Amino acid sequence: MERYREIFRLAAQQMIQDSNDKLSGVTAESVAAFASSLVVGHALQVMFDPEQFNAEDILFITKVLFIG
Repeated sequence: MERYREIFRLAAQQMIQDSNDKLSGVTAESVAAFASSLVVGHALQVMFDPEQFNAEDILFITKVLFIG
C-alpha cells in the first residue's frame, strides 16, 4: 500500500498543480489515499463478486464523477 500511495502521491502533486484551484487546500497525500482506496476496493469487489464486476463500467463512472 505504501508503494501505491507513493506512486499516486507523485501523480497527485501534478494533478493539484494543474487543477486551476479546483483542488486548492487538498494535499497530495489525501488524493493518494483516495486513489489507493479505489484500487484496493476494486480488488475486493472482484474477489467477492467477480461476475458482477465490470471494469469498463467502473472507468466510465470514474470519468463522469471526476472529469464531468
